[in-house]
Amino acid sequence: MLNQPPHRVSAGRTYSSELSATGRIVIPQNGNVMSPAMASTHRTVLLVDDSVDTLEMYAVGLAHAGYRPLTASDTAGALGQLRNEHPDAIVTDLQFDRGQSGWELIDEIRNDPETRQVPVVVLTGRMDTSIVGNAERVGCVAVLRKPCLPQELALVLERVLPDSELPLTPDWNR
Repeated sequence: MLNQPPHRVSAGRTYSSELSATGRIVIPQNGNVMSPAMASTHRTVLLVDDSVDTLEMYAVGLAHAGYRPLTASDTAGALGQLRNEHPDAIVTDLQFDRGQSGWELIDEIRNDPETRQVPVVVLTGRMDTSIVGNAERVGCVAVLRKPCLPQELALVLERVLPDSELPLTPDWNR
């Protein structure tokens, strides 16, 4: 295995990767999968959730699907990442333990001329018609219920980012 130097995926979180001799990504036991080459060539997705475990699961899954994941655990962190990294899409939960909610984050995104066109996917543990209706009303491109597999999220992102450089069907068995 060839060890790659660590790559900063988000503030405070560093991911590294191992590449086999064939160049395929190997997911180590600690789940760190992002290589520097991937970070510079693939679509960036900002994941916002107050659960570190949830962030890591989706970050690993999306990195495996060829995306460059960024993570934030609250609205302030998400807005900072959004302004500094200019992600291609945002995936957010609606409830955070502290501070603002995902709805407030979406409002901030939609009210800023520089970010209002960024596609937003809602990923929530609670689903009802009012959530779907509100998400449509504020311009979200999809609503998914947690838990959903990272592969499902990647497929939704593939549809909302049609000019992506990613393969149409990621090989999840690598």
